[in-house]
Amino acid sequence: MPAASAFTAGEYERRFGIPRERCTILPNGHEHVYAQPADPRILERLGLRDGAFLLAVGSLDPRKNFAGAAEAVRRAALDDVPLVIVGGPNPRVFADRGTELPADALHAGRVGDGELRALYEHALALVFPSHYEGFGLPPLEAMALGCPVVASDAASLPEVCGEAALLAAPDDHRTRARQLQELAGSAAKRQELREKGRAQAAQFTWKACARGMWRLIAAELED
Repeated sequence: MPAASAFTAGEYERRFGIPRERCTILPNGHEHVYAQPADPRILERLGLRDGAFLLAVGSLDPRKNFAGAAEAVRRAALDDVPLVIVGGPNPRVFADRGTELPADALHAGRVGDGELRALYEHALALVFPSHYEGFGLPPLEAMALGCPVVASDAASLPEVCGEAALLAAPDDHRTRARQLQELAGSAAKRQELREKGRAQAAQFTWKACARGMWRLIAAELED
């Protein structure tokens, strides 16, 4: 049985009683981020400056912890560095689930692939303090495109990020704020994470995922 991460395999066992040894780990890949050229016009449309905004990406779901991302950004107190939230059609989706999107963040909604690439490539960092992820594609996309990542140490994210990101507990706003301050103040640290991130992302490919899936299918056909 395929699983996107060892964490997900553990969840199969915990929730459904499927032994981990029956699972084959087939992580997602990163190559799709290169399919469209970057469209930097979105920076002008949103009033953003290169390297002077923080990015949060994901569906408008409370487990994504956008409120925690905004709290860390507030505590970091970086001058003129807004948090830009990408994902979901409009903030009412959050409100309908009994949660409010941070009022002091910029809500970009859904964007095109080229626009998202440009945001990754020009952001100071991706802030991804999610409580729960079966894999966690945005950090992988960010690393592949040279965007430093500040993420949660929960669920599957340590598997995806390895040592190429700054990690902290989902609700450890103080540590995450310090991490953001460190990135904002150190070009050397940003460059270090860019290099580590690209190397980490290169280990996750759709070709490897497809080959692994084909081996599973072929094994089933032989039975």
